[in-house]
Amino acid sequence: MTLSEKVFWDYYNLGREDDACDYKREIKFSDKEAFAKFLKHVLAISNFGGGYLLLGVSDDRRILGIEKETDQANLGDKVEADLGFPIDLQLYYFTHQVDESSVRLGLVFIPPSTEILLSVKDLPSANDPIVRKGDVYYRRNTRSRKATAEDYKSLLKRISQKQASNTTVIENEASALGRISKHEAIKIAKVLQNRFEINAAELGFKLWEVWKFKSRYSKLEFAKLMRIEADKIDKYFDGEELMGLDHIILATKLFDLPPDYFFRPTYNMRFPFWQEDIVKYSILALVQPKAKIEDIDNNGSFYSLIINELADKICELHVLLFPANHNEPAVMNVKQKDLGQKLVTASNELRSALADKYYKLLEQYPRNTQDRSLVPAELILEHWFFATGEYIARLITEGISEIDLTTPNKPVIKFRFEQDLERAEVKSERYDSENLEMRAR
Repeated sequence: MTLSEKVFWDYYNLGREDDACDYKREIKFSDKEAFAKFLKHVLAISNFGGGYLLLGVSDDRRILGIEKETDQANLGDKVEADLGFPIDLQLYYFTHQVDESSVRLGLVFIPPSTEILLSVKDLPSANDPIVRKGDVYYRRNTRSRKATAEDYKSLLKRISQKQASNTTVIENEASALGRISKHEAIKIAKVLQNRFEINAAELGFKLWEVWKFKSRYSKLEFAKLMRIEADKIDKYFDGEELMGLDHIILATKLFDLPPDYFFRPTYNMRFPFWQEDIVKYSILALVQPKAKIEDIDNNGSFYSLIINELADKICELHVLLFPANHNEPAVMNVKQKDLGQKLVTASNELRSALADKYYKLLEQYPRNTQDRSLVPAELILEHWFFATGEYIARLITEGISEIDLTTPNKPVIKFRFEQDLERAEVKSERYDSENLEMRAR
């Protein structure tokens, strides 16, 4: 991981802490409570998927600088001594000019965990420890907290994906690993729209998904298990050989798959998430007039449109609020340009209020867009395939205020952030998770 001043300022310019970034004034070995809080952030961010600590920054974003630099080797030794295992933290320091004086600032990179991390002892060992032995910590709502059931699902999903993609050790197996990557965007779109056609290629792709995400076998071991000749497994994966009913039944039984797994669209073994009741309800609850719900098709195109538009709007919101973080100029339509101009002339208070209110949406924007095979909106959709239905329902509810179906087949989606920007006032609302609606504070 390359650390630099640019990485520091990219995160600082987001305007607030997020789940992958936290501010720290200092790293103090001598203060047991302060170091325990530091370790709590390290555990939570690593379990979340990695991130950064910005050193020399107060909780209210003031640049104060650090008093003393920490040696990376000493930090590694201290972390291992307190937690009982090592974490490969990376440190970077640089000088920043503030008015007529200069301060030292720092950046800590916390790598994503490859297993669930938890402390083997209480830290500090007092009556009310900050880090408790056996507790799993995770980032949620910009805080490092004890993991919830939803956090465990996300954590286990991330780790299982990482393990599944790294377990192939037998030579000459690369062909099956990289065969689909260039078609990811097409696959996402087809699954969201619930489009599926039974043919050798689709069945082969599904068999490949089972091998990659449900098994810990090498490709050759998987072929043997499926009673397929070893030199033909690639042909099955590529759809050059048609799976038989015996293969479908065998895979369904061996890997405990849904009975209709091979006959429905999936993306990396996930069925279209809009089909989950809570996601579908969150969309239908926004439709006006309600009588038009009867006209909505059930093949997925309507739900896919709403979800795709939300992903696109999240990208637009990120570009509008943080243009400095985007190297390439955004291509905007007339309305977007108008909103952008309103934001340019908006007060700092309004910009900050928008960033605070819609932080959950802004978090969806991919931090690493080096993978050019998918555009940011497609990366967001890919991420949602591994999120819970409850989580996606929240994003839909917080992002969209209404779906107007007055004109058949032409839904008009009204986004909350656009309405706030139009009236130059951020409406204070909170998300009611029990009823999937926004309520005035």
